[in-house]
Amino acid sequence: MSELNEVFAKKRKSQGSKNQGNQQIQVPSKAIPFKTKARKPKDQARLVKFINTIAESSPFGKSVLEEAASAGYTLCFEQQKDSCGFCDPDSRMIVLNPTLPDNLLIATLAHEARHAQQFCRGASAEFGQYNVKSEIMYTRAEEADAETAAAATCHEIRINSGNDGPWKSFSSDSVEIATEFMNAASSKDAPVSDKMLQAAFNGWYKATDMVEAYEEGYIQDVMNEAVQYKDEQSYPYDKKISSADIVTMFCQNAEGKCYWNNNKDVLNEKEKLSVCAETITACDKFFVTRNKRYGSEMDNSYLDMPVRDVYNLPAKTRHHKNDGKEIANSNKDMKTALIAKIKATKIR
Repeated sequence: MSELNEVFAKKRKSQGSKNQGNQQIQVPSKAIPFKTKARKPKDQARLVKFINTIAESSPFGKSVLEEAASAGYTLCFEQQKDSCGFCDPDSRMIVLNPTLPDNLLIATLAHEARHAQQFCRGASAEFGQYNVKSEIMYTRAEEADAETAAAATCHEIRINSGNDGPWKSFSSDSVEIATEFMNAASSKDAPVSDKMLQAAFNGWYKATDMVEAYEEGYIQDVMNEAVQYKDEQSYPYDKKISSADIVTMFCQNAEGKCYWNNNKDVLNEKEKLSVCAETITACDKFFVTRNKRYGSEMDNSYLDMPVRDVYNLPAKTRHHKNDGKEIANSNKDMKTALIAKIKATKIR
């Protein structure tokens, strides 16, 4: 046999072994009819495992997945540099990063499926439609609720199946949220309650690096790029939405009831509206520039919002309120990574 023939023979043998290995992989049946897309049987089996882990052990997570499935969402893998996953409402895809551990991706699926559910219930994927105050309330609540859903789902998986992997992954990645969630529980194995959901939601706002990263990605970057490319007219910032309307849209428990029914004005709380000086500066620049270029009306909704670091504002703009707290960026590297993650996603 020639050397070339030997090479082809080895290649065919190797390919045959790979095909045989793929054929041996048993893809389990889905607990719920959620569409999946994968090139390899092992990837398909992995996606189904994520779905079944949630659907079989978490009533909360199952209700979220079922609504996303009914809306036609498909779950798939895609290589991503700085993101665990994202939800794209246009293509109706929930996309996970295959390089990450299964437990982390189960928590990510719970988070991203919640975004899909939010879109099903009327959430917008467009930036700059609401006035700044409303936009801040809206985007923060959207993320806080998605993390709340992930907390509830991972907790139920742990208490109902004994699989604590997803909870350990979630709680190590979202410390403040997990801590507040469990502090509100009557016991370690307590069933999910509205009180626990509220606590997790509030916990998101205590993760200062996360809050500031989303503030930069969703407000500052949008405005600064609009000014740079003279695209201010694409961002009207003119609609208004109330706290009650936002939490009614997003914050629902497994029974479909708002878990903030006893306090629908929660988003008007001072600590939930505070912004950093860079955001105020970006807003001032955006609205002044837009007014000069196009004569568009100014948005004054952000002028009374508390500023965490008012000392960083230029003297002429220190009419903004200080919330009395100097919240420092204790971890610059974490904030940088979070901003990169946000820019890599297609959630909004």
